[in-house]
Amino acid sequence: MKITGLTILRNGVKNNYPFKESILSALPLVDEMIVCIGNSQDNTRDVLLSIQDPKIKIIDTVWDTSNIKGGSILADETNKGLEFIGDDADWILYLQADELIHEKDIPIFRKSAENYFSDTSIDGFLSPYLHFYGDYQHTAYGRKWYRYEVRFIRNDKGIRSYKDAQGFRKNGKRLNVVKIGAPVYHYGWVKWPDQMKNKLIEASQYWSANPNDPYVRGAQQFAGFTSEELVRPFTGTHPSVMKELIYNFEFQFDYDKSKLKLSFKHKFLNWIEAATGNRLFEFRNWRIIK
Repeated sequence: MKITGLTILRNGVKNNYPFKESILSALPLVDEMIVCIGNSQDNTRDVLLSIQDPKIKIIDTVWDTSNIKGGSILADETNKGLEFIGDDADWILYLQADELIHEKDIPIFRKSAENYFSDTSIDGFLSPYLHFYGDYQHTAYGRKWYRYEVRFIRNDKGIRSYKDAQGFRKNGKRLNVVKIGAPVYHYGWVKWPDQMKNKLIEASQYWSANPNDPYVRGAQQFAGFTSEELVRPFTGTHPSVMKELIYNFEFQFDYDKSKLKLSFKHKFLNWIEAATGNRLFEFRNWRIIK
């Protein structure tokens, strides 16, 4: 059984992505790691080369910024990377530049791949998400933060990245997946506030050229991390490869729960979710089989 890793990168250093740590977290699971580096304006490539692991295969790409509607350029680049994966790979671990897996969960990923190796009705595996917000001690969990996503898929040429590369579809249809207990650690919202704003502004150029687009306007208006988000303390452990980044990160998000303001609608929906575990009206780009 062969597992290939895949990630896409552009201006990883400039935007403070933990892309090196992301790749390091994947290497113990994968047999090879394909890294597609877009035309960057920083030393992303040099940082990648410093890893010096023979599993890593670098592919230089040029991002087509003429196709930016709704973040579709990210799906295009992901699909470009999928084309470099050979037919000998059985499974693909796809991680974005701010996503990691924990070493304690690698046996879960591997066992899942082994258990469903011959069951071609299963297209991939659904992981819960931990969205770190502000710092490494808090996670956001409100309705605007997706709870699950597919990051471990079968190597099937019919499977392609969907919309803004948040998930995948097979021949235009939702994937049949198995839900597993191995989470993805998402660190895209852990930065100093000024770094976060700069990252959001750069990311918005892949979303829309319209300055009145809500995503673009929101990036420009970002004023810091807010206590109006649903946030809770994180009591678990981080992937070990994050140790140095966490140690050197000095910003602390001062979360004040008393400032949280929710509408009656959201309070009611959150109450149902807490009581039943179900999130009403949740977008699900997959079909849970087992």
